[in-house]
Amino acid sequence: MRRCRARPHRGNVGPSRAGRQCLSPRGRRPRCPALRAELRPARSHGPAGSGAPPVSPDDVVTALVRACERRDLDAVCALVTDDIEYDNVPIGKVFGPDGVRSVLGAGVMAQADEVEWRVLAQVASGDLVMNERVDRFRIGDRWIEIPIAAVFRLRDGRVCLWRDYFDLETYRKQR
Repeated sequence: MRRCRARPHRGNVGPSRAGRQCLSPRGRRPRCPALRAELRPARSHGPAGSGAPPVSPDDVVTALVRACERRDLDAVCALVTDDIEYDNVPIGKVFGPDGVRSVLGAGVMAQADEVEWRVLAQVASGDLVMNERVDRFRIGDRWIEIPIAAVFRLRDGRVCLWRDYFDLETYRKQR
């Protein structure tokens, strides 16, 4: 059982004990991280519990996002090709897993006590995946939120192109 971190209460919760305070104002999405984790649908990875890596482009990108949230740079680098182009559009491009590691291992992600990437929408067509998300970083007692639109292209089941489009000024105003 996970501990609820929602502001209105601080008790142990499960799907059956979750009260109204754990839901967003419209009741669509659980506000409580513990409840969100409990209700998150299981993802299918490979044939029947084989432990195989994610099979669809959508699953690969979802696994990449989850690895970024955990700040597991080894898992992130395992999901990208050796010649990946990673472009933080207002900042610049880096290439290869070492370039991805250098960007993700520095800056706001390195300073954050907690990282949460909320995927608002994600679509896939062939080897192209696009998502709209809000990247959240807790530093001390405050959150920095950056709205992002991202494009991913996959080759042989791994990400070969990753572009994050965001407004750098939105980030700077929150620092």
